[in-house]
Order: sequence, then C-alpha cells, then structure tokens
Amino acid sequence: MPGDAKVSKSDDVTAFRVDRPQEAASYTVSYVDFASDPTTEKDGVKEAFAGTIQGITDEGGKILATKPLTIGTYPGQEIQAKLANGTTTRIRVYIVEKRLYLVIATTKSDRNLAKSIEGYLNSFQLIGR
Repeated sequence: MPGDAKVSKSDDVTAFRVDRPQEAASYTVSYVDFASDPTTEKDGVKEAFAGTIQGITDEGGKILATKPLTIGTYPGQEIQAKLANGTTTRIRVYIVEKRLYLVIATTKSDRNLAKSIEGYLNSFQLIGR
C-alpha cells in the first residue's frame, strides 16, 4: 500500500485504506468472507461480481467499463466507475475460494495518476496460496 493503512471493519468487510490528500486519491484493499465458495455454486461468481456492481449503482455511481481478469487460477473482474461524489474509481474484484477481495483506487482525476494507479492495482498478490 502506498502509505500507512487505516484498518476498519464494518459488518463482514475488513478494509485497509490509505488516503493520499496530496494526490486527491485513496487506495484500499478489502475483503469479505462467504459461507461457501462461490466458484462451486451455479452462477456464484456471476452473482458475486453483480453484487459489487449493484453496490456501486445503489449509491448513485455509474459503471463506465468492466472486464474479466484472473489472479492465478482465480476469477476476477475490473470495474471502472464514476461515483456519486464525482470521483473515479477502479476496482479489481477477485474471488479466492470463500473470500472476495476488492483492490480499489479512487481519485478526483486519474489523468496524472494513471501509471501509479495501474502499478498499485497490479501489485496485489496472493501469499501462501
């Protein structure tokens, strides 16, 4: 993470967030554990990704683009969105067994931070798997 992370827990979500006011950006890694592995359920992966998108749109955000990706053999999806507060966010969502990871970069304008954001998103790794 690009700085010292603040840890927060809300419901079933654990998040590690770094705010970079000098860049008007924030960087977050969060996770939530499921009762069962969505990859073993019919439409489980599709529903998990749809739930992330619905969370954004329910808060007034607009989805700009999505694309499938993987981390190792695990399914993932990248989501680009414009949030209701005017910020832009890129989220990489990964499902690893019973855990859903969200790797998030949010900025007021990503023009000057595109390389930094891409590096941050690409830096996420699974350890011990």
